[in-house]
Amino acid sequence: MNRLLAALAFGALLAPTSVPALWAEPFHLTVENESIVATGATAKRQVAFFGVTREVASDDVVEVNSHMDVLTDEDGDGHVAFPLGRAVPLRSA
Repeated sequence: MNRLLAALAFGALLAPTSVPALWAEPFHLTVENESIVATGATAKRQVAFFGVTREVASDDVVEVNSHMDVLTDEDGDGHVAFPLGRAVPLRSA
């Protein structure tokens, strides 16, 4: 449930599209092991990812980190992945 919430809450903004809505694939966010994947992005356009993760370190100190990046759909397939470089924490927004 927390990962589903993370997928819905981890924000992504789509650049304006020139493809008619009738032909556009629906926009979705998916949480994978170490990344957030946006599908349905406009080909060759940018997607802005932003979010916050919260996790407890081994010494019981809470770490809150913000994440942001603007990535381009280089290959034009409408899929853009935002890599975190580690497992997506259960408490993410």
